[in-house]
Amino acid sequence: MGYDYGDKFRACRSLRSLREYVIVDQHQPAIVVHRRGSPQMIFQRIDFVGMEAVLELESIEARIPFSVIFQSVNFKDAD
Repeated sequence: MGYDYGDKFRACRSLRSLREYVIVDQHQPAIVVHRRGSPQMIFQRIDFVGMEAVLELESIEARIPFSVIFQSVNFKDAD
């Protein structure tokens, strides 16, 4: 995740049109969304955790249950 929060994140934040930056955890059912309402605003971090969670992406008006996102993932085997 270091890369996702390092140079890549800095580069994406510089895009004035970017409203949401999504990071999906590969080791557990967790997704972090960094969201801003306008180009002048600072990104706000929103954590979604657990298989009962529903990912909400305001920029595309989408709600996706984790049960769909992670349906084929077995986290017990993840390193």
